[in-house]
Amino acid sequence: MTQQEEYKHIAEWLAYLRKENAGIFEVFFYDKEDISESFVSEHLSWMAQFFEMPLPEVLAQSEKVAQIIIGNHSIGETPLVCYNWKMLQEKGINNKSAFLLVLSHELSHDYYQSRDFRLCHNRFWVKELACDYMAGAISALKEIAGGKYKYVVSQTEATITHPYGKIRKKCVEEAQSFVSRADKEWTITECEKGFNLFMMRHAKELNHYLKEHHHEIIQKRSLDGIEKRENTIEDIMRLPDTNLIKQKLLGYGRK
Repeated sequence: MTQQEEYKHIAEWLAYLRKENAGIFEVFFYDKEDISESFVSEHLSWMAQFFEMPLPEVLAQSEKVAQIIIGNHSIGETPLVCYNWKMLQEKGINNKSAFLLVLSHELSHDYYQSRDFRLCHNRFWVKELACDYMAGAISALKEIAGGKYKYVVSQTEATITHPYGKIRKKCVEEAQSFVSRADKEWTITECEKGFNLFMMRHAKELNHYLKEHHHEIIQKRSLDGIEKRENTIEDIMRLPDTNLIKQKLLGYGRK
C-alpha cells in the first residue's frame, strides 16, 4: 500500500467514525443527502429476504415519520411501508444510511407482528427494542453507519408504547457489537439470539424504570393516547376514503 493509499484509507476510516458516533452537530449539519424511489427499491429486495417476508410496497407519503401496514402473508397480502421524508429529515434522519436503518426497523415490525414478547412488564417496549436491535444488526452486517439513527432514538421519551432513549441507543450498539464479533452468514434467527441475551441483561433495568416512572408514563398515555403501531390492512380500510394510505392500497386492488 502506497502512502497516498494509506492516507485515503485513514481519511475514509475517520469519516466512518464521525458518521458512526454522530452528535447533534454531525446529525443535522454533516453528511446530508436525499433518497430516491430507485434507492428504496434497490435495498428493499435484500431486506425482504433477510426478514423472510414478501417484497413490500412503498408509499412516500405518511402522516407519521414512518410506519408499516402489515399484511397477512398466508393469504397473499404484502406489507406497505409508508414514510414522510420531510418529517424524517426534521428528526435527523437525513441521509441514506439513517433511512435504511429506519426502514429495517419498520420491516422488523412485520416480522414480529405475531410475536408476544414476555421479557419485561411492557410488551410494547420489548417489541420496539427488538426492532431497534435488528436495525443495529443490519448496520453491522451491511456496514451502514448508525450514528444518526442512534442519536434520533436516543432522544425518545418513554411512553406506554416506546422505551426511553438511553436503552434504545444501547440496544442498537449492543446489536452492532454482537454481530461484529463473528464473520459468518448471519440470519435473522441468529441475530435474535443476541437480542435474547440483551433482554436477559437489561430486563431488570427496564422493569425498574417502569416502576419508578409509572405515573409519568401514564400521564403521557392520557395526553397522547395509545397508538397501535402495527396497523393491518383491515384497520386501514376502516379509514375515510380520503386517507392516502387507503388510496394506495385500493390502487393495488385490495378491497
